[in-house]
Amino acid sequence: MTAAPPRAEGRCVKVVFPMPNGNATVILRPDHDGGAGLRLASIGRAFGDAGFYRVQRAGDDLRVWRITTLHETFHVSVDDEDVVRCDHHVRFLGLPVLTLHYRISPAAIAAA
Repeated sequence: MTAAPPRAEGRCVKVVFPMPNGNATVILRPDHDGGAGLRLASIGRAFGDAGFYRVQRAGDDLRVWRITTLHETFHVSVDDEDVVRCDHHVRFLGLPVLTLHYRISPAAIAAA
């Protein structure tokens, strides 16, 4: 889903993960990576910009806070064999905590 956060320049990608009593919402800013790929980053400057947000119900109230020390970056590209690849990096407190590599290739079609 795309969203237009109030402090972000342009549209962003919004991803929501359900959690107990609320959700985690990640707002990712799209950008050209300088090559033939796409970069999506949850790095923003202030509340209302790209970033990682925790939304939690507290009785009749809803609380939202931005976790400024958690950042995700995705680098998406197509390789020489037309395979879509993604490098997903997660950093917490400035330290790398997780790196995932994805690839998407066409499914083999079974002969009838």
